[in-house]
Amino acid sequence: MTSFTSGGVDLLVDNRRRISLARVTHDLAPRYIAELRSDGSILLRPARTALLAELTVLEKPETQAAISEAFGGDPNLVYERPKRKRSS
Repeated sequence: MTSFTSGGVDLLVDNRRRISLARVTHDLAPRYIAELRSDGSILLRPARTALLAELTVLEKPETQAAISEAFGGDPNLVYERPKRKRSS
């Protein structure tokens, strides 16, 4: 992880108004929920999201039963996709 000063890490906005989170950490989540606070600060929280269509399908009992069967009947098993290796 990057060393922090008392004020944090200085991030420069590019001409498209983007910043690189890699300056803060290399252990990045693929998605974030951004919250603009009243003091002007921006809080980024790692998020796991799903499309409405995915949630609709997953709510169906037959889908839940098929998933449970595919995981050997254990509904608590979760598959996490392996992290991609960064190219040099």
